[in-house]
Amino acid sequence: MTRITRFVDAFWGTEICSTHGFDALCKRLKDGRQTCKDVEEFLKQRIKIEDEYHKSLQKLAKNTQCSETGTLGEAWNVLKNQTENIAQAHSLMMSSLNDEMTRLQGFMDKQRTKRKQVEDNLKRYQSMKHQSYKRTMDSKKNYENKCQDFDKAEKQYSSYKRTMDSKKNYENKCQDFDKADKQYSSYTNLPAPQLKEADKLQQKQKRAKEASEQADTAYKSNIEQLEQCRFQWEKEMTETCNTFQQLEEERIQFLRNELWVHVNISSKTCVADDECNEEVRQVLENCSVEEDIMIFIEEKKTGTEKPASVPYENFYNKSQNFGRNLSLSHRPPEPLPTKSSSWTLPNIPNKAVPRPQTTFTQFLAED
Repeated sequence: MTRITRFVDAFWGTEICSTHGFDALCKRLKDGRQTCKDVEEFLKQRIKIEDEYHKSLQKLAKNTQCSETGTLGEAWNVLKNQTENIAQAHSLMMSSLNDEMTRLQGFMDKQRTKRKQVEDNLKRYQSMKHQSYKRTMDSKKNYENKCQDFDKAEKQYSSYKRTMDSKKNYENKCQDFDKADKQYSSYTNLPAPQLKEADKLQQKQKRAKEASEQADTAYKSNIEQLEQCRFQWEKEMTETCNTFQQLEEERIQFLRNELWVHVNISSKTCVADDECNEEVRQVLENCSVEEDIMIFIEEKKTGTEKPASVPYENFYNKSQNFGRNLSLSHRPPEPLPTKSSSWTLPNIPNKAVPRPQTTFTQFLAED
């Protein structure tokens, strides 16, 4: 079975005053306009989301601090910069979505203007057709009533005439030998009251016939007017179906293309996001744990020799142990570093510093 592909072949009805086809088309266009409004609202919400997202990314990149050094610090800085680039990509996406919504609104306004013009024209012709049909049906009813009145008058006149004829025949048979002045010689010689009644019925029949003929003429005239209105309405309905189908085809094609553009914008933004992330991945591939450790050592190293252990010094044998301890450690005691300044490794001598020898008595005297 061949499927119908045109509105003009599918939205008619056998009843002359039916508007089911037109109502179905109007509802379809109304639903299509609601779909456009739904897409518009979707774009508004998506634009709002993209606006908040790109602003949040910009704020995040701006407030992010980086104190890391080495290859990891480089990767961290690249991530921060690429976050700003991603924010910019979503800002561009928001601008593209605004352009898309502007195109949609212009398309909706254009369709509404054209649809309203065609719809108003057809409604006017529908109203004319309904009014003409009502006049035609009223004239038909009046015509039928007048015809019934004529039939009734004609029937009454014919019945009365038959009665008079039968009465005349009866009297002629009964009065074969009566040739007096009272003989009924013809229908025109009826008594005055009977002649008056016959004339009255005849006039009634005549008036009924004239009224029925006038009603018939009016009925035929209204039929012709109705046919003209029906023809004009049919022509306008055909144009309306074609226009509505054109509007629907344009709407479906437009929304299809715009949704395609929308997902392309989203894909393009995702590609931009991935390119920014790829920049970070490439830097992270060069990130080396060993390299960062060596860089930190070179920048912040404090020395390579560890401090020696502090020897035990006997108070009473200090003079004897002092020299021995110096010879063992090869260096004098070092002062503790202060908090106010960074300290460096002391200048370590290669040999022990000679100290003057004193006797125990001298030591006591000095004490």
